Amino acid sequence: MTPSEESGAELELRAREAARTLADPSTARIMATRRNRLSAIATGFALLLAGLLAWKMWDAYMLGPWTRDATVRAYVIAEVPEVSAR
Repeated sequence: MTPSEESGAELELRAREAARTLADPSTARIMATRRNRLSAIATGFALLLAGLLAWKMWDAYMLGPWTRDATVRAYVIAEVPEVSAR
């Protein structure tokens, strides 16, 4: 056998083993359980992220002063006269 034939035979053996493993009902059940867990984790993460973003938007909306037409923004600065007279 040449090295290329040996690697081809090895690949074929691995493919048969993988097909046999996937055909096993317990393996399919385990894979489905993993997919379900991954889906639940991804859904939980998305809901957590949406909740955090909604909370931040609520804070920005409720804590900032506003009017019906626009948001009010003001910076408070101390004014000092340039001359010491009235």
